Amino acid sequence: MATSSREQPRNWIWWLVGGLVIALVVIGAYMFAARAQQADLPRPADLAVDLPSPSSLPDAPNLPPAPVPAPR
Repeated sequence: MATSSREQPRNWIWWLVGGLVIALVVIGAYMFAARAQQADLPRPADLAVDLPSPSSLPDAPNLPPAPVPAPR
């Protein structure tokens, strides 16, 4: 008779790892191909953005200087 071990074969882990590696390769190839086909868009440094100037804040109140504690 053949002896059987109590541990289940863990081949499913290797199938899972292999599938994830293949998925990453496919996604990376798709992203690389899509990046190579993009039109020449202006870079953010080339864009002229005209923003309104922020409103000025009122002056802070003039408070007297903080008292210095006297030693006893």
